[in-house]
Amino acid sequence: MIVRHDLLQQLNNIPAKTLKKESAFKPDKQKWINDFQAKATLHHKAIMILVKHQLNGKEDLHDIAEDMLGDEKGNGKLFQILEHFDICLTSKPQALNPDASVFRPGAPWSPSRNAPTLTYLFPSYLTDAKEVSKQWNGDSNDDLHTQAFFLPEIPQGFFHRVIIKLCNFIYSHWVGKKQCLLVCNGRKLLLKEHNEEANSYIEFRCKGNGENDFEGQWCLITMAIRKVEKLIEEWPGLHYSLKTPCRNHDCEHYFDWPDLDEKEEDIEQTSEEKIKTCENCGENFQTELLFCMSRGSRGQNGATADAKSPPTQQNIHSTYNITGNFVSGSCTMNIEEQVNLSFWL
Repeated sequence: MIVRHDLLQQLNNIPAKTLKKESAFKPDKQKWINDFQAKATLHHKAIMILVKHQLNGKEDLHDIAEDMLGDEKGNGKLFQILEHFDICLTSKPQALNPDASVFRPGAPWSPSRNAPTLTYLFPSYLTDAKEVSKQWNGDSNDDLHTQAFFLPEIPQGFFHRVIIKLCNFIYSHWVGKKQCLLVCNGRKLLLKEHNEEANSYIEFRCKGNGENDFEGQWCLITMAIRKVEKLIEEWPGLHYSLKTPCRNHDCEHYFDWPDLDEKEEDIEQTSEEKIKTCENCGENFQTELLFCMSRGSRGQNGATADAKSPPTQQNIHSTYNITGNFVSGSCTMNIEEQVNLSFWL
């Protein structure tokens, strides 16, 4: 009903009578249309009106519609389904609101009137990746770079689900058509989808936050790869293989990755080979430039050794914006006490 090819036409066809009934105006409708065209973003209220308009005159479905749509906070089952199946990316609030009413347990509480509008980004409707390219600022010879090849192909919607899962996990991000940029601890991770016959792969390219930041970069890359692996489990018959292209740009050879699930002693034995020689061009490369070989120095959650003993108090701050044809986001929090949890998300 909502996720279909003619969404723009549906928005244009919302009649004035329906807008008036839902306390909306023509300028609101035009903003919904503009935001969808420019940012692939639908406003919460626009979705509610679209559904109600589709069910207009069907009184027997009125109760079902109320249950599916919920309230202005996005608590309806329809919005839960959209998020559960990674169909859209929900906007996050910019920061704590100092003007919000005081919360008292047991007492009713309502959000501030100036709370930001709840919106949903649908990556499949993005038309370009200009802002992602601007924030990435071009490839560099120093980037760590690997690719995940898929057989028989990358399923339709698979890449969108990957980036939605990652963007829900890392709030500083930009999303464009077939591309996604994540920023974590000063490191930039770019994901690109390439889907051609017998050449379907997701490209991972990472910029570090300083010299010899190989471990931190691979930590971010392998976190994204784990998200991909988790999603692959939902696609029977879908297989992937990790390969790193030779760092000699004139060479077309690929290095196959070691198994990330190998036993610790097997990884240590493999990592003793500090230099890899390309069997095609004959050039030598540091192994740590080609794939992650330092799993022994990380916890199961991918944290580096430096991250295992963090300061007792930290201030973390970033912003969330939707501008142009991309989304970026973050949160603000103060950590008084930290508990070490080991897990893969």
